[in-house]
Amino acid sequence: MKIKKIAIAVLSLFAFGGVLLGTTSCDDEVISNAPQIEAVEGTTIELTSISLDTENVQRVFYVGDTFNCDNLIVNRKFIRRNIETELVVEKNLSDQTKIFFVDTSEVDMNHVGEYLVYVSVRLGTVMRREVYKIEVKSSLFETTPNITYAAGLDVTFADNSKIKTYLLNSNDLDANNLVDNMKFKLQKATNDANGNTTLEAQDLTKSNVKIEQSVNRNKIGTYMIKVTYDNGNVNINGKNYENKVTSYVIVDVTNPIRRIQVLDTSTAVFNASIDGINAEQAGWQVRVTPTVGDAYTDSFTYEKYSIENLDIFKWGKQQEIRVVLNADPTVSCTKIIQINESTTQDIKAYYDLEPQIQGYNGDGNPTSILLGTADFIYGPLPAKIGDDVYYSSGATYVLNRSADSYGSISFPTRITIKGSAQAIKIVMDKPGQIVAFYASTNDEERDITFCSDNNGQVGEELQSAMTSSTKQVISRVTFNAEKAGTYYILNTSGGIYVHGLIVAKSK
Repeated sequence: MKIKKIAIAVLSLFAFGGVLLGTTSCDDEVISNAPQIEAVEGTTIELTSISLDTENVQRVFYVGDTFNCDNLIVNRKFIRRNIETELVVEKNLSDQTKIFFVDTSEVDMNHVGEYLVYVSVRLGTVMRREVYKIEVKSSLFETTPNITYAAGLDVTFADNSKIKTYLLNSNDLDANNLVDNMKFKLQKATNDANGNTTLEAQDLTKSNVKIEQSVNRNKIGTYMIKVTYDNGNVNINGKNYENKVTSYVIVDVTNPIRRIQVLDTSTAVFNASIDGINAEQAGWQVRVTPTVGDAYTDSFTYEKYSIENLDIFKWGKQQEIRVVLNADPTVSCTKIIQINESTTQDIKAYYDLEPQIQGYNGDGNPTSILLGTADFIYGPLPAKIGDDVYYSSGATYVLNRSADSYGSISFPTRITIKGSAQAIKIVMDKPGQIVAFYASTNDEERDITFCSDNNGQVGEELQSAMTSSTKQVISRVTFNAEKAGTYYILNTSGGIYVHGLIVAKSK
């Protein structure tokens, strides 16, 4: 008799009413998984855990069998929170669900061993997971007289557990130390001439088994440590059969913070600044709900949190920005702000640098040109060579660049400057700052120069961060104009794309 090898191709299964259906992701879920719990205005339901009832589930299989989880019952547990305060107002809510996901990616129905089956339930963005164990036995070995074979392998961590949970970046998690201190016990079976089986437990060392692990304490996820004991081949009726047994232990790296919320729900008002808003100085407080333990209040710092979806030059209108946890960008919340005009600077943003033609000579070429909408930003005199392109002495103006952006700022125009003759000229009647949004025209770094004459003799040179991998990534640089005068942005070593400018002059 030869063992028939059956490849298990299904990595995850979707169970509904005891019928297993193949699925590729949670997004394929089409049946509501809402809790069967009465809704209460002003509160929200949060899934805290699940439990499995496997009393009527098949737990023992034989090599070549098809896995099933028929009759599995999944219970969900919830708490109810007040939306405003986030305080728990009701505990111990529960129901059963027929919508869950079963992961059998680590089950090998072709080899004897103990395996873990993962069962997950999703509610909104929250996923909870539990496991149960199955055993795959070899009916061929068990029914053959006069042989000795490996019947099973039990693997645990040093504390006899099979699953250990750690918080992200925890210093307590040392994968090498975990593996070095694992315990291994082999179940060796011997059949006599009459087919009666005697089991013997045998302790193994790390050197007796093969361990496969890829635990990463810096990345959220469930990591399976696979342990295999190879007992060699077993000869039955002149044929050799592979006798390997496997077992698994689990390391679960989880997010230390489940939710954040900026406590002040009123609209935050800031004055415009080229440096953006300063939520840290504004004293924002963040309500942090950890995965383990009670919620607490934390002061906003840019070391811990970032702000996204912010246009710092969008004045007089409300914006919905996003506050993001730096350690885990999947954790975020929204906040309404408004930016008013600066009380100390006259700030003008020029995202559209389309040349403004002031007049033409007899050849039909422009006699003067302005950039933006004011007469203190202008460049070299170009000729129009197409509907969307102006060109003169190496400086090119390209319009309709709708895909160019820096954060939430988009740039419909791009200027290319290729040397001191094509510099962008800015006249400052007062001291201030000039912000340029720029990128490289080639697969190399560029030096962008800010100077007070067109030859770059006086001024500030800045080595850009542009490289071959970031040449089309728009960067931002701020130049300081310490006194009134004429300033130039130029590049003598190669082409620079300038997508937008912001001029902030002292009031």
